[in-house]
Amino acid sequence: MSTESPGHPVASSDLFVQVRDRFTLALAAEFKQGLAVAQDRDLEAAFSIIDKMIRIRECLRDLHALIEQWETIEPAPAAEPDTVALQGDSVAPQETATVEAPAPELTAEQLEPCAPQPESALAAAAQTPPLAPPERLAPLRKRSGADRDILRRKQEFYDQAREIEAQPDRPATMARIKSAVCLGKALVIAIGTDPEADVLGDEIRGLREQYERMKGPVFFGFKPRALTPETWAEAAEAYLLLAEAERGFEYMQSHSADLDASMRTKLFTAIAAAETLVHRLLDERSIQSWDKQQTDLNAKLKDAQPSGAYVPWWKSADNGGPSTKEVLEAAKGLPKLINQAIEGPTRERRKRMALVRLQQRIKEPLKPGEDFEAELCVCAKECLAAGLTPNKKELVGLLFEFRGVLEDAGDPELSRLIEALRKEATLAVRRAARSEPERPIDAETVERISCLRKLLEGKVVLFVGGGNKGDKGRRQAIEDALGLAELIWPDTEENTSISFFEPLVKRADLVCKVVKHSRHGDRQVLNDAKSQGKMTASIIAGTGIPTVVRDLHNQLHRE
Repeated sequence: MSTESPGHPVASSDLFVQVRDRFTLALAAEFKQGLAVAQDRDLEAAFSIIDKMIRIRECLRDLHALIEQWETIEPAPAAEPDTVALQGDSVAPQETATVEAPAPELTAEQLEPCAPQPESALAAAAQTPPLAPPERLAPLRKRSGADRDILRRKQEFYDQAREIEAQPDRPATMARIKSAVCLGKALVIAIGTDPEADVLGDEIRGLREQYERMKGPVFFGFKPRALTPETWAEAAEAYLLLAEAERGFEYMQSHSADLDASMRTKLFTAIAAAETLVHRLLDERSIQSWDKQQTDLNAKLKDAQPSGAYVPWWKSADNGGPSTKEVLEAAKGLPKLINQAIEGPTRERRKRMALVRLQQRIKEPLKPGEDFEAELCVCAKECLAAGLTPNKKELVGLLFEFRGVLEDAGDPELSRLIEALRKEATLAVRRAARSEPERPIDAETVERISCLRKLLEGKVVLFVGGGNKGDKGRRQAIEDALGLAELIWPDTEENTSISFFEPLVKRADLVCKVVKHSRHGDRQVLNDAKSQGKMTASIIAGTGIPTVVRDLHNQLHRE
């Protein structure tokens, strides 16, 4: 039987190579189309093409692995003339079905002595291994750790290349180009004859053109260098940190007033570690080159060195200085340190502004149609989002009298804040808050009282929240000022049932929630009153006559 028959590994391998070539052409076509789209700045189309290219690359990688596996399989011996081995789902493992075939007609010259044939087709199959044993065809998408690392680094390389295209022409951008070029060269060596090596080469040439347009200093990565993939990868990391050093130095120089002495020193030494790392790498890996960008940054750092700042990295390891590993660890902390320096003042401003908005919401009079409880919860969540801790003294001081409002909201984002308020909002604090000093009744308050008496005189009003323990005259003063038939203001405790208020709501013409002293669930009383068509209002800041009159006038008075 001919070894070139269908099903033989050689013939199938040729077919796979043809398919692989078609995939390679498709990848090249997508790449050219991607370049055209990128020039038009059509981001949506560009991302679509990138997705296609990634899928084609994955297919190429799997096909390449399949070819390697297939070419290692030994050709199967020809089957005996009287049997043909068949494999199918209906055949049990280690067994082979047989098909009787007519014996060929042979001439006398063709008849030769032969070894005894097996007694059965099953015995023949036992002597003939299957064409492709199952264990030789393991799942192709199961990659080794090295394959996964290469795939991750490829994605990292392409992401860097795309980000660099959108960045302005600055020293940090030049360092990023160097980093991407080094990573690309490490990948080209690692993948060897993979068709994607040509694509990576095109990307590297594009990065070089961009670098030359920026008039960057000479860079050894654009020249042929016999370096290992590991050395190229180390250089990629070092130059990426050099880019962070350029960014950090630029910020340190332009925002000197925003940095305290401690942060400035920390930032300075971390930047020095990043630029020193490049110098150490070039020296220790015998790259036989120097980097002008690194030496320029080193000179600028020495000119701007803060008084008292000591840089241990500038002392070589041979002279008792830190090891390169220590320099690398110090440099790795630079990105986080830069973000802290940049975001620190901004974060503090956000905290202050959030507290100011909360304070204004509490102090400002409530206008018709406004929902104080909902707005208070929004302001409280803004404070937490700005970075204020739930037990922050200023935050608790503003909100501890509004714990019931936050509890009624049932918002899980406020749970830690409510817990902090529970610890602070003791019964003693509540009672002390009720003894607010009476402000004098000014002319504006007298005018508001006059307007309210026209609406409320002879009415029954219900106050929900706290009660007037220790100050029985407060209820009588409000009744007299507004000409009420009765002010119902029951004393309540934490365990007072909501059903307790049902008959009181029926008697009242106006139901007011004393927000500052309300409990969890008191909002339901107000909702029940609204459903019955009763007038409702919220008293926010306190229970003194000027405060009560102001809140009721703002919500009930109609011109």
